[in-house]
Amino acid sequence: MKYTKIISSLILAGAFVFSFNADAADEAKKDKKKKPAAGQSAKGKKGGRKNPYASLELSKEQQGKMRELQKARGEALKKAREAKDRKAMGAANKAFQDGLKKLLSEEQLGKLKAIQAEMAKARKGKGGKGKDKKKD
Repeated sequence: MKYTKIISSLILAGAFVFSFNADAADEAKKDKKKKPAAGQSAKGKKGGRKNPYASLELSKEQQGKMRELQKARGEALKKAREAKDRKAMGAANKAFQDGLKKLLSEEQLGKLKAIQAEMAKARKGKGGKGKDKKKD
């Protein structure tokens, strides 16, 4: 008699745990489908990659041109990577930077440089290939 009560209690406890975990898994799936707002990382407010252009207050026209610039740079970098041509990669990035200088106002360029400096400082010492890292 004692054993049947113990076994039935364990079965009920197991069923409760299983149902709780199923609910938690459903909630996790719902949260996963939500897309982050502009300027936030996919991981939330902390960590992950942030959009450096979110705080520049780009006009609709600038946003469209920015997408074109980014797409052109992405295609050029892809071709350069496939060909393992580092000069072409540098040229693609230089063309992108020149396009930004033509597209953005002086104020926006200043904000962007400040954001990029902040991002570089945050990356420094995290194991990447930053320019500012000390070589051992």
